[in-house]
Amino acid sequence: MDAADRDGTPVEDLLAPFLGGEVFEPGFSSHGTLRLRLVSRGQESGLRYGPFLTVRTRVWRVDTPSGPLVAGMDSVRFIQQAVQCLAGEHFSSVRVKYVSLDTTFVFGTFSLRVFPDSFHNPNEEGPDWTWSLKDGEAIYAGPAGRWSLRKVGRPDG
Repeated sequence: MDAADRDGTPVEDLLAPFLGGEVFEPGFSSHGTLRLRLVSRGQESGLRYGPFLTVRTRVWRVDTPSGPLVAGMDSVRFIQQAVQCLAGEHFSSVRVKYVSLDTTFVFGTFSLRVFPDSFHNPNEEGPDWTWSLKDGEAIYAGPAGRWSLRKVGRPDG
């Protein structure tokens, strides 16, 4: 799907219920995958685990108000340390440029920009990023400027 899911809902609307979620244990694997988990804190129920944002492309960058902090092509050790700055930050907005799926996720004063490499390389397999939703569904963004809403673990939804 190019600009909206089966109900005509843009990606931003699908992610709106997660606004305010807190980044919990951000991580970067030695295989090059950035993973952020959101949690919410209830007064009575304590910590409630929420969705995962998983960035599989290496073409991304975390910016601060004063400039770039870390990028996907930096050393694994540096990335693993630098992304810890996102811990405790709250998800405040998302902007998607349709056609390319250039996406900016804002967490407090930090912006995570994902530049879809697969838009320029349509032979690239797999999504640039995914966001797990409720009921076992996830948003799959990429490759080739396309996105879809799928059941997790099923390549064709």
